[in-house]
Amino acid sequence: MDTLDTAGAEEKKPYSGYAGFWMRFAAYLIDSILLNIITLIVLKPALALAGIRYPEADQERIKELMEMLEEGVL
Repeated sequence: MDTLDTAGAEEKKPYSGYAGFWMRFAAYLIDSILLNIITLIVLKPALALAGIRYPEADQERIKELMEMLEEGVL
């Protein structure tokens, strides 16, 4: 019978530590960038072909809301 020589072999343990804040933040940032690129490439042209457009910002309404915020109404 063949026997395995395991005397000199070291057992490798998989990394089981948790990712810290900055590693998670970097992963979130990368995911967001990739998903936005995919959205730009796939979703927006599909919506344009379907005839759906994004509404234009109403500058007058935005100006009114900003004035209300400055006055403390909102």
